[in-house]
Amino acid sequence: MPTNVLIDRADWTGVQLRSIGVGPRRKNHFVYDGFNYVTQEEAMMAELLTKHGVPFTPNVEFRMRRDNGDQRNYVPDFIFNKQPFVWKAGRRTLLIHGIEVKGDSSARDKHNLAYKKAGLLWERRRIHVLVLGNAQVYWRYRQGTLPISPLSP
Repeated sequence: MPTNVLIDRADWTGVQLRSIGVGPRRKNHFVYDGFNYVTQEEAMMAELLTKHGVPFTPNVEFRMRRDNGDQRNYVPDFIFNKQPFVWKAGRRTLLIHGIEVKGDSSARDKHNLAYKKAGLLWERRRIHVLVLGNAQVYWRYRQGTLPISPLSP
C-alpha cells in the first residue's frame, strides 16, 4: 500500500463561504471577474485558479481560539469552496484547501503572521492554506499554469 496517500480531514463546521471586505478600497485597479482584489498578484491568482477550473471564494473569514483563549481571525485570499486540491511542485505534494498571496519578504519568513494564522487554521480545523509570495504568483502567471488538480477519491 502506498505511503503517500492524501486524505482530506478538513472540518468545515460552521464555515460560511462568504467574501468579506479586506484591505484598502481602491479604484477598480485590480478587478477580476467583478471582484476588487487588494494586489495585482491576487488578481493574477484569481485568473489562474479560474483558468484551471478551481472553484473559490475570496476572503472567507475564519474565527479560531488560540491556546491562551484569545480569538484569532484569519481571512485567506482564496478558499476552494470546501474542496481539497493537490498542489504538486517539484518533489513537494500537498493537500490544500486555499491560497494566501503575500509580499515576497513576508512569504519567505516562516515566522510571519500569515504562516502563524495558516498554521492555526491547520491545527484547529485541518484546513491547509498554502502561502505563496508575489514573485511565485507572478512566475506562475507568466507560465500560465498552476501545479494543481482535484483530489481523486
